[in-house]
Order: sequence, then structure tokens, then C-alpha cells
Amino acid sequence: MADELEEERLGDQHNDKISLSPEQIWSYLNSGEWSATDIVPDTTRSLFRFLEDHTNSEPLSSSNDAVTITSQNQEHEQAVKCLVKIIHLIHRSSLKNQHQCLVDTPSLLKRFLEIVHLRGSQACFSRTLFMLDVIPEILNCEDSAVLQAVFVGVGCFEHIISVLDYECQNADVQNTLYKSCVQAIQSIMFASPAAKEVFKDSVSFEKFCSYLKKLQSPSKEFIQLLFNWVVEGMYSEGNKVINNVDVILLLLDWLPSLSVNNKRCVTESIRHLCKFSMHNAMLCSTSGVFSKVVMLLESDAQNIDNVWAESLIGILEAIGAHSVTSSELKQMIGLFTPLANGEQVPFVHRVLQALVKMSFSSSRLRAKHFFDLNHPSAGISVPGMQKWPGHSFTFHAWVCLEAVEIKERNNSSVERKIFHYRRNLYSFFTTSGVGLEAFFSSTGHLVVAVCNRKEYTTVTVPVCQLCDQTWHSVAVAHLPSRRPFGQSTLSVHVDDLASCQIGSGGLQTICSPRDLQDVKGGQRKFHFSFPGLSETTSPHCNTIAAGSQDYVWGIPTSLQGQLGPVCVFSEGLQENYITTLHAAGPNDLNLFQPVDAASSTQLTLNDLALKLVLFYNSKAGRDHMCSDLTPVQPGRVQLDGRLTGHRCTTWDMKDVLRCIGGMKIFLPLLEQISYFDPPKHSHVSSNEQLEVFDLEQSGESNDRPLSSTSEEEASQTESSEPASSLSATLLVPALRAQNRKRNGSTSTITTTFVFTRRKFTDSASPHNCNGVALFMFLLLSI
Repeated sequence: MADELEEERLGDQHNDKISLSPEQIWSYLNSGEWSATDIVPDTTRSLFRFLEDHTNSEPLSSSNDAVTITSQNQEHEQAVKCLVKIIHLIHRSSLKNQHQCLVDTPSLLKRFLEIVHLRGSQACFSRTLFMLDVIPEILNCEDSAVLQAVFVGVGCFEHIISVLDYECQNADVQNTLYKSCVQAIQSIMFASPAAKEVFKDSVSFEKFCSYLKKLQSPSKEFIQLLFNWVVEGMYSEGNKVINNVDVILLLLDWLPSLSVNNKRCVTESIRHLCKFSMHNAMLCSTSGVFSKVVMLLESDAQNIDNVWAESLIGILEAIGAHSVTSSELKQMIGLFTPLANGEQVPFVHRVLQALVKMSFSSSRLRAKHFFDLNHPSAGISVPGMQKWPGHSFTFHAWVCLEAVEIKERNNSSVERKIFHYRRNLYSFFTTSGVGLEAFFSSTGHLVVAVCNRKEYTTVTVPVCQLCDQTWHSVAVAHLPSRRPFGQSTLSVHVDDLASCQIGSGGLQTICSPRDLQDVKGGQRKFHFSFPGLSETTSPHCNTIAAGSQDYVWGIPTSLQGQLGPVCVFSEGLQENYITTLHAAGPNDLNLFQPVDAASSTQLTLNDLALKLVLFYNSKAGRDHMCSDLTPVQPGRVQLDGRLTGHRCTTWDMKDVLRCIGGMKIFLPLLEQISYFDPPKHSHVSSNEQLEVFDLEQSGESNDRPLSSTSEEEASQTESSEPASSLSATLLVPALRAQNRKRNGSTSTITTTFVFTRRKFTDSASPHNCNGVALFMFLLLSI
């Protein structure tokens, strides 16, 4: 009898809750009297029924676009807020006791999206906007990734995109609708690779672009929102890391439909993104941005806006300096094709300038195959070893880093910047917590650490910040003492220029101020040694309690950069071996393989094969496996690693050019090169002019300028000038004679070319360099 009375009492309570209005439900939710287990299906059905009933009763204004605030709208908003509150209650309880909830979030979100789709078809504009704007609020909760997956699972993207079928007569209202739609999609796709793939499969960016082309006058705020989508955050001067490269392709497809000013704005922003970092250029290179930009230049070559064309070619320059394939280079060279009326395209001089920049960029020392470890969880896992095969340790790798901002999402799904972190280069530890590691601190300094059961000792390499988007070789060698009670030594080499020797006592720096120079300069070194415990402890050496390194040095994360070939040795290598490793460069796969006697460098490294523990290269492996390239030895087990990240391959212009015919493919340009005049007005600022690789790094210095004012002078210098200068000297008179013949006059065109390597950048600037000079620079570079 008591059980029957209790059931009747609970039934009366449920009936009361079913009959409650949205205002009453809202007050109950905020009073704390309701928990997730008190919410019954009939309560949520009543809310959805209320929303459906008000869909058909929304009064339409005469303009059909006006957003008015009425009492019915207020009741509708309160009902939507009740649903958001209920979803959050159920979501939080589902993390602990999901089986006790009578209502599940997937069914609620699915019904919610169905009403959004229904409203879009019935032109309930103001209420549709409110429901779209609520979606980011729904995801603003603890463990929002679960709700993101639920949204994707119920087919959210199709329902949201359907709202864009609503026809607006007012441009401002249309911008508001598109803005709400993009914000909803962006919040669901945020940091979710699965959601991004589902969006491409279910809706596709091509279909979304067709909706964008219907947008009459896109506002600056809406364009800014699209770039926020690209970087998954607020697009600003400091936040230009591409996280959604597909949106870049979307913007390029949308460009022909925009006004001239918007074309310039969007293209210039994309150019800045491509130049911002190597990671951005790599993403754009592998996603087909280069080909899309060339097609944009080809589509309207005759009447294209000059400022817009310069920005587009700037994108080609930024991506091509990183990597360009043979098909992409053929497309770019095709831009030299004259128009139907025989005239040159207006931007041909700028294209030639971009080719010069790309060719000289390929001369830089860089790894053609590398691991991209930008994701926080990226890295290479090495199989465990029962016993270390030697008594020492040496790590050598090529790295390319840039300054980054590390962010994380808290329980409320809000991003916050992390100022204290360490970017791991390597970490080798035993199960007991004893081991070695090296990392880059949040200030960009290389730090080497040794950890035992009680202490965590670190050494910071001073005057050595490598976050400059340039490839560097880093070697760390731990050498034990050769006599009893002696000092073990730590040696650090960066680009074979910085060397440290660190023992177990107090650190004393022995170096003069003139030695502490930029590591990218000439052969300069700085040394560290340990005279004894009586000396003053150096600030570069620090010892803390084991286990407190996360508090002192920051949370560990991935390298947040690019990693080239990696070698680990079981012995501490001497300086001559490390110098040889650096001289071999980052692109030699046969470093430790037996070779003939003709190569002394290879023979020297072949001596290290027995000491090699592992050797990884991005070119060797498949999918997530990293093949160990160490020479096969009897009784030795190959340590194939597992990659969490991406393999990347770059193609420089010089190598690609050989695949499509070599330098002779440019010879037909000689007939029209004199018409390659620079534009009269250029929007490129002085600090963004052509940046050409300094030839002083790739050849001998030549400080004497070469003047080519006459054929006699050219013949006199033939025997004394180097081959590169000679080819330029012999080319100029022929071009000058061709100009005289074409112009029908006896006047000569006097052009002085300064090939001094230290002034090469100034010679290639658009203000004093015509097409002939640029063409010769191109030939010299390849």
C-alpha cells in the first residue's frame, strides 16, 4: 500500500512538471530542486511541442527580414534556454551515472536540430538565429568533445546548412544569418579531426562555397570570422597558425565572386598566413593551394587587378619557396604565355621575380624529408630495450623550430595560453625513473637534463635560441669519466658551432664576449668546463628534486616543429665525428653504409655503425612505422619506431626543373624578355621586397662588381671572372643587340648589373631591376 502511494505521489509530481510552462521549468532548473534524474521524456517533449507550435505562429513583418522582439520571442528563447540547461544537466550526470537518466543527449540534440531545419524552411528568421547562436553555448561545458561527437553523430551539418536556403532581401540580415551558421559549424568542428572529415563527406566545402556565392555583400566581420575558422581562434597578428587548410581552399574558390577590395583583403591575408611559418606553407603546399592560385591568375589574366595579382603571386612565392612539384612549376611557367592579342600578361615581371625567389630559396640547407610534430601528442615511440648496449650516450638530429603559442582547453571548453612548457627533443627513461632528456624551454633555449631517483639536473645552453624557422643540427653527448673518481662530461654541439663540456662540479664559463655571437655566423665556438666544486655554481646549471620538473620547467609537450634524420649512439662521440655528421647534411640516407674508398666522409661515419643504436629518417617507413636504418649486425634487433604525426616531403625548384627539361625551357623567353617591365605602381613595401638567399652562404665571396656596358669589356673580363659572372656578361650584349634591332635605332640600352653577392638583394628589388636582370638572376640561381 505504501509503495502504491509513493508511485502515485511521484506520478503527480511528474504530471505537474509536464504541464509546466517554459518559465516555470526555467525557475525549477535554476532553483536546484531538479537533477538529471528528475527530467522525464514528457517534460522535454512538452518543450519541443511548445517550440513547434510557436513556429507556425511567428508573425511575419512586412519586410520579411526584420528582427523584432516580441513576447512570443521571449517565451521561445526561454524554452530554448531550458533545453540547453537540461542538456548540460544530463551531460554532466552521464559522466557518472548515465544509466539513471531517463533522457539522453543524442535524442535531445537530434530533435533540436530538426526544429532548426523546420524553422529554416518556414522563414522563422529571428528564432532560427537564436537557436543557431545557442549551439556554441551548448558546447561550452565540461568535456565538450563528447557533445561534439554527439552533434556529428546526429547529422548536424545538414540541418545547419539548410538554414542558408532562407532568402534574405537585406544584406545586413543575410550577413547575420551566415555569421550564425558559420559560428555553429566552427564550434562543432573545433579541434576535432573526425568532425572535419564528416563535414567534408556530408556537406563538402564545394557546396558551402555555392552558398557563399549567394552572399550579396559580405561584411568585414564575416570575412574575419572565416579567418577565425582557419586558425580555430581569433585571427590576429600573433595567431596565424593554420588549423583548417580546407577553409583556405574555400576562400580561394570564393574569390571570383567578391568585389575588388574584398579580393585584395582576403588574398593578402592568405599570403601572410603562408609566410607566417613553415608549417603553414607545408599545409598549403600539400593541399593544392598553389594550383588554385595559378588557375585564378589564368582565369582573368587580361583584366586582372594589379594589386590583387601581386598578392596572388606572393602566395605562389611563399609556397614555392618551401616546395613545388613539377606539375605546379609547369603551371606557373605557363603564365608567361602571351595573350590572344600577342601582348604579355600584366603581371609577368612579378612572376619572373617569384621564380628567382623560389630558386634561391631552394639553395638553403634544409631537410627534404622530415617528420612534422606540431600536434601536442606527436612524437616517435621507440621500443623498449632490456639493456643499453654501451656505456655512454649520443643523440644527433636535425630540427626546424619556430616560436609557438601553446594553448589548452579547460573544463569549460575555454582556451587559455600556456606560458610555461617544455618542447621535448628526446626522452629516454627506465621504469625506475632514471634517464636522460633534452627539451626546448618556453624561451627557446636548449636544455639538457639528467634524472635519477632523487634529483633532476639540467644545463641550459646559453646564446643558443633555435626558434628561427631554420634547420639546425643538434648533438648531445654524455661521456663517462675515464678514471676513478673523475668527472663525467656533457657535450652539446649546435650546427657544429656551439660546444659545451659540463662535468659534475660547479660550472665556470670560460669565454670572451667576442665569442658569444650568433650561431648562424662563421666558425665560432664557446666552451664550458668544470674546474671543481670550490668554484661558484653557474646559473646555467640547476638541480631540483626529481618529480618537480613539470612545475619548474613547465608541462611537457611535443617538439612543436619539424624533425629531420635522428641518430642515437651507445657511445659518446668525439667532436670530429659530430663535425662529420653535420657536414653530411640532413638528406643522406646512406650515412653508415659501407662505401668505396673514394668517399672519406662516408668511411669515417661507417666506423660508427657498430655504435649506432637507431637511425630514423622520414623517407624510410610506411604509415605510422619508422624503419630503423642501422646496418644489420649479428644478434642486433632493429628498433622500428611508431610515429604519431605526419611525414613530409619537399621538392625544391632546382630538382623539379630537371624533371621538366632543365634550364633550356626558359630559353624561349629570350624573345620577349625585354618587354618584362616592372609595374609602375607597386603596393609591396620596402621590407617585403624580393628576399634572395645570400650567395655568400653557398659560394666564395666576390666583392668586385661586374659592369657589362660593352662587348669589349665583356671579352676582357672573360678570363678573370668566375663562370657565373661570365655567363651574365656574355648574355647582355646579345640581348642589347636584339633590342636595337627591334627598336630600329642605333641607341644602346646601358644596363649595369651589380653582382656583388653582398648587394644581391638590392639588385633584385623591383625598383631597379628590369626583366633582363631578373632573367639572368634566374639562370644564375639554377
